[in-house]
Amino acid sequence: MRLTYSQPMPVQTQLDPVRFAAAQRELFASQNVRVGAGRVVHAVAWTPWLEEHELPMPACHTGWAGHGLGGDVRPTRDPVTCRRCLTLRSGDRSSTSSPLTLW
Repeated sequence: MRLTYSQPMPVQTQLDPVRFAAAQRELFASQNVRVGAGRVVHAVAWTPWLEEHELPMPACHTGWAGHGLGGDVRPTRDPVTCRRCLTLRSGDRSSTSSPLTLW
C-alpha cells in the first residue's frame, strides 16, 4: 500500500507506559544502541521515565531528542564503538582491537 499526502497517518493517542517500558526492556536486553542514523554504537544504560519505569539510552549520555518513541534509538548486537562508553565500562576498553573512527 502506498501512502499519499491525502491519506491520514495513523496516530496513537495514548501510550501505555507499562507495556512500552516492558517492550523496550525486552528489545534492548543484551543489546547495544545506535542513535538515529548514526554509525556509532553505544553501550545501553537505563534512565528513569514514568511511574518508576526505565527506558534505554546511551551509557555516555550523548544527547538526542526524544525518548525512543519514534525509533530514534535502535538496538544492535554490533560491538560498542563509542570511546566514552568504552571508557565508562570498566575493563571493556580492550574489547576493541582496531582503531575507532570518529566519522
